[in-house]
Parts: sequence; structure tokens; C-alpha cells
Amino acid sequence: MIDKAEGQGVCKYVNGDKYEGEWKQDLRWGWGKQIFSDGDVYEGEWKNNAMDGNGRYTYADNSYFQGNFSEGMQVSGKYSSADGSLEYDGRWKGQMRHGQGTFHISGAYKYTGSWFENARHGKGKCVYSDGASYDGEWQNDER
Repeated sequence: MIDKAEGQGVCKYVNGDKYEGEWKQDLRWGWGKQIFSDGDVYEGEWKNNAMDGNGRYTYADNSYFQGNFSEGMQVSGKYSSADGSLEYDGRWKGQMRHGQGTFHISGAYKYTGSWFENARHGKGKCVYSDGASYDGEWQNDER
């Protein structure tokens, strides 16, 4: 019989990362917290050694993503810059805005609508800081 990590435990990796949380058959599985050597931190659900389920990923600069992950990738949720001046809440494809979502840059504009690989694409409404707005079709970030 081969010993495998089960239950609660801590693992310190050679690269400086540290994981503390639940294990199943030697895999991060359940609730856990990983502190990465670059200062990033993820706390949330794990499945099959990947971020999977609800969690919060805080970057070293204090910006964060909070929401749902699947197989290590962001699926839906909110990203906010450290100072809160830039926010996106919606669907993701990896690290790209993709699907329906709302993007806001303080002092510039707020866009609510469709995204395709980080570009406004499809139906959407943009309200600019000067009060002007556009509600209609977008293609490749252009109206």
C-alpha cells in the first residue's frame, strides 16, 4: 500500500509555494489556501489538484478575483484592481472577459454587455463619464 495524503495538511513546495488545506489521494481537494512564492494567494475550493469551485485569488499588488473556478480557470466572478478604480463582474474564459459582464473604469466609462476574448463584442451599452452613452452593437472593441 502506498501512503497518500488524506484529510488536513500542509505542504511546502521547493519553489517556495505553500498549501494548507484538505487533501484526497495526495491531491489538493476540498477547501484550502495556497500562498505562491510571488506573493499571490488563493483561498477556496480545490478539486483534482486545481482551483475548482468558489474562491478568491488575491494578487501580490492587492488586486483580486473572487468567484467561480473550473479546472484552475476563472469562469464567473468579479475582478477589482487594488484601488478599486477598475472592476469587471461577469463571465470569463481563462483570464479574459468573455460572455456577459460589466466593466467599469472610474472617471472613464461603464460598459454592460457582451464580451469576446477581452473585447466588447455584440450587444452592449457604454455610459461615459461625461454623460454620453452608446447602446448598440460592438465588434472587436469598436462601436
